[in-house]
Amino acid sequence: MIWIVIIMSVMIMLEFMIANILIKERRTIIYTEKNIEYQYIKD
Repeated sequence: MIWIVIIMSVMIMLEFMIANILIKERRTIIYTEKNIEYQYIKD
């Protein structure tokens, strides 16, 4: 039973890590899109 709990906690931690990485990548993509829009407005 203890091993199952350890494995579950490790899996949850990995999911959070992956989710944080994906969120950061999406935020950078959104920021780059906004920067491109601002550049077009300035031109």
